[in-house]
Amino acid sequence: MSSESGWAVGWGTVNLPNVPRESLQITAGMLRSAAVKIDRSIWVWGDNSAGQKSIPHSIATVVSIRSGYQHLLGVTQKGTIVAWGLNNVGQCNVPANLEEVIDVAGGQSHSIALKKDGSIVGWGLSQYGQASPPMLPPSVAIAAGGNHSLCVLANGTVRAWGKNDSGQCDVPLGLTNVTKVAGGWNHSLALTSNGIVIAWGGNESGQCNVPPSLTNVVEVGAGLGFSVALRSDGTVVAWGNNIYG
Repeated sequence: MSSESGWAVGWGTVNLPNVPRESLQITAGMLRSAAVKIDRSIWVWGDNSAGQKSIPHSIATVVSIRSGYQHLLGVTQKGTIVAWGLNNVGQCNVPANLEEVIDVAGGQSHSIALKKDGSIVGWGLSQYGQASPPMLPPSVAIAAGGNHSLCVLANGTVRAWGKNDSGQCDVPLGLTNVTKVAGGWNHSLALTSNGIVIAWGGNESGQCNVPPSLTNVVEVGAGLGFSVALRSDGTVVAWGNNIYG
């Protein structure tokens, strides 16, 4: 996500630091947020109980950053990954010689990476298989939920694997023309090429009740019982759990 000014709403991670707001990308995890600035430096604010603010001194130029539950993942200009934060089950133990990475995603305790050739690599906790991607054709996008993972194949279809107690891995039949996906704690979202959002999985807080009038969406995100969408006109729409605003 690109923005010339920053803002945030909610609980725990919303007090923006007193730093220049020009950012190329923002990301949020449990009680903590982070941004990549135009000069490629990284800013992290909020919870630091697992060292989330301890950005590695050896970090190279970062082009994108993603958050897991209590860990962060950065993709460098060279296509390598830097990870830091909670590492109790190896979610920050990036596989040796992992290169040519174009995107990463973090779940509760696992991480996945998308390589230039369309292959996916996973590491960290995989008790449900969430860090063990199945054999797949080349992918073009990835996402990680609480304990599940998703990808968009080159043909615009979606695959999901991992914990499926709420149907978060049960991709709707006939879903095609997908460009992006997002994983919440126990639900999943897909964005189609015509700007429509499709949701499935746990819906105890209405996180899968996509507003019927929602169109022209260019980005989606999913959290613990809620979903958000960015429209082409710059407006944001959210639905689901709103206990913390």
